[in-house]
Amino acid sequence: MTLLESLRGRRRHETDARDRQAHGSVLMNSHALDLGDRTTTQVDVSDIERLHRDLFTDTDQQFDAGRLRDEQVWIGSGQRTPERAHFVPPPHTEVPPLVTDLAAYISDSAVWVSPVAKAAITHTQFETIHPFTDGNGRIGRALMHLVLRREGRLPLAVPLSAAIDARRDEYYRSLRPYSTFIGDPDDEGRAAAMHASTQYIADAVIVACDYAEAAARFINDWEHRCAVARLRNRSAAREIIDAMGEAPVATLLFLSDKTDRPRRSVARGLSHLVDIGLIAESRDIESGARVFEIPEVLSVVDNRSELLEESWGLNLAGAHDIAEQLHELSAAKAAEHTTGMVAQPRCDHVGVRNGKTCVRRSGHPGDHSY
Repeated sequence: MTLLESLRGRRRHETDARDRQAHGSVLMNSHALDLGDRTTTQVDVSDIERLHRDLFTDTDQQFDAGRLRDEQVWIGSGQRTPERAHFVPPPHTEVPPLVTDLAAYISDSAVWVSPVAKAAITHTQFETIHPFTDGNGRIGRALMHLVLRREGRLPLAVPLSAAIDARRDEYYRSLRPYSTFIGDPDDEGRAAAMHASTQYIADAVIVACDYAEAAARFINDWEHRCAVARLRNRSAAREIIDAMGEAPVATLLFLSDKTDRPRRSVARGLSHLVDIGLIAESRDIESGARVFEIPEVLSVVDNRSELLEESWGLNLAGAHDIAEQLHELSAAKAAEHTTGMVAQPRCDHVGVRNGKTCVRRSGHPGDHSY
């Protein structure tokens, strides 16, 4: 989502840093899904280290990415000692064999019937080992995508991290009893602690799936409206629509580069698409740049936190048709967004020689465009 946000504003160092982090997350999750597709190949420690390297690609992190920690760490204490920490992971000397054992567990397809249960146990065990000095939460969630792909054959990664972020405090509470358990491996208390973590992850998977279904409905709705518009093949408008299917918020320059068309041609295509209501035009608040958006699709992105919170509440209340309710809520938000846009009127200048009306907006800088 930070990549979309960056298109709306000026390029700043912190924006670039967020983009690099987002890029690292994309690489990490893409590799996790690729590992999930390799059902006949064993997952090993080097694969998990590769995920960590991907996550911190081109970032300014001051440590060796892709290497298991070689020091003791602890969580939840600002002190120099772990005396008051919420959780103290195993000593670093124990990390390599523990990660090796976890990789073998992931690789064994006969271990569990339920992909969600196996994903939850993999995640909980990984977070308890805490094998890296940073990024363990993101790697642990990527491992859940790996397991769900490998065991459940899911065609795509549902936004599980976003669902967890919506109820992060509950997430930590679900992990802590297992991570801090001290006792016999067969103790009922340990089993109850793992059950609590598994139940939370199972709920998060359902919430993520409902959100993903609502998003898919918006994309399908928009594609249907595009089909009804009967845009001419190989026209600028048609190619813009294809490009914005991958980038639902874009600038004129981006679309010109993406479609390999002159800016004037793209400008005319954009004007037509705005006129028939397939996209909306606004201006970035900070830079003043013209931005073209698909309001329905962006509504799912911009209102993600509210939609996920709504999904959590509806799921825990035992509601039905949750994806449809999220779809309706997001549609209302999209309508508010579109209504709130201040659309500038079209320039009314008519060319002296060609008799055509300028396709740019009223008050535009520079020359007219026909």
